[in-house]
Amino acid sequence: MKVIAITSLALNVLVIGTGAGLYFNRGKIIDMALDKVKGEIPSLVKGSIPSLPNKTGLPSMPRF
Repeated sequence: MKVIAITSLALNVLVIGTGAGLYFNRGKIIDMALDKVKGEIPSLVKGSIPSLPNKTGLPSMPRF
């Protein structure tokens, strides 16, 4: 019984410690994620915009 109690205590301490660490470092974690997203935005926008045509105006009439 003592082994189960010690294992349960260790797991509880681990879960609570991990949660507290994430909670107190949430600002840094969010900033890192936002920096990665901001770095990817230019390439995503550039890839989604179609290229402009080289020639504008009315189409030329075909020659017979």
